[in-house]
Amino acid sequence: EEMNGTGPLRCEGSCHCGAVQYTVTLTADGFTKADRCNCSICRMRGAVVVAAPHDGPVGRDTGVNVHKGWGNDEESSSLPSPSSSSSSSSLTLYTYLTNTAQHYFCKVCGIYLFHVRRSNPLFYSVNVAALKGVSPFDTDKFGSIVVVDGANNHPSDTGRGYHVVGHLTYNPLTTASTTTTTDTTTTTTDNA
Repeated sequence: EEMNGTGPLRCEGSCHCGAVQYTVTLTADGFTKADRCNCSICRMRGAVVVAAPHDGPVGRDTGVNVHKGWGNDEESSSLPSPSSSSSSSSLTLYTYLTNTAQHYFCKVCGIYLFHVRRSNPLFYSVNVAALKGVSPFDTDKFGSIVVVDGANNHPSDTGRGYHVVGHLTYNPLTTASTTTTTDTTTTTTDNA
């Protein structure tokens, strides 16, 4: 991750297998406005996301710039679309219902990377877990993560902003106590 003085925060991102690699320039909020959504797809994928601007061809603009994973045509000006997708591209697109939100995944390892927002297509939501050196379990960076109600009060459906329905917090175990889980048993060890 890289900060240029008071300028934008730039991060490198990739899927698990490395077939898709990209650079992200986050909005001025950086990691301070990370959130989760409870709509059907967000609930199932469980990603913590942050915002990046979407101001050009998908994946070739200031917010997200994909530099590996296009397929044979690495200089292509746009990512796969619902109507045309290169069979050699590692990046794949999923849309549903209104087809406004465009969800991008690696078709090799299945990792969700980013999507063009339905609530505001001028922004991407970017999976923080796919950014180099960033973990959604970093309590110094994320603390309590806002959960917004995309299932019942999506801004595109109501014309209002998101309604906060809760917060997620990661509370790591202390170093004095660890928990080990195996296939059939859970063992707690007190190291004090």
